Amino acid sequence: MKPHLTPRSGLSLVELMISMVILAIGLSTLFDSMITSKRVNDRATNQAKAYEEIQAQIESLQYMPFDSVRRDFKGIAFDVQGLRIPEGAVTCGTVTNLANPNPDDTATAPNPNKFNLSDQVLPLRFRVAWVDENGPAWVETVFVVTNRGF
Repeated sequence: MKPHLTPRSGLSLVELMISMVILAIGLSTLFDSMITSKRVNDRATNQAKAYEEIQAQIESLQYMPFDSVRRDFKGIAFDVQGLRIPEGAVTCGTVTNLANPNPDDTATAPNPNKFNLSDQVLPLRFRVAWVDENGPAWVETVFVVTNRGF
């Protein structure tokens, strides 16, 4: 005796193709999210390296006598190990004197971001620019070196 087969006892070719398309879309989405996650992780790692080197530059300036830094500061260039220097640049990091972080400030409109420049403060801009697989990137911070009277 043969077992009796009903017409719906298996998958049709259309059902199989639909399930394969759904599986392919799911797998491609999974792999795309893995690639995006790696890019985000790489960018965050590079930003951490840049901020770590900025912190090292700030600490080295704090050990110098304020009067000599204020009088003799012409700018600093530095590299960050592990970051690719942008094309046309010599280094990826710079420290520059910053008279006012917002050039659009006017004397008539007081701005809390405007520095009260005196002989006791030296505002500096620390900037690191690099190129990674996501393209050009940069981080920047402003640090005000002050005379602590040492």
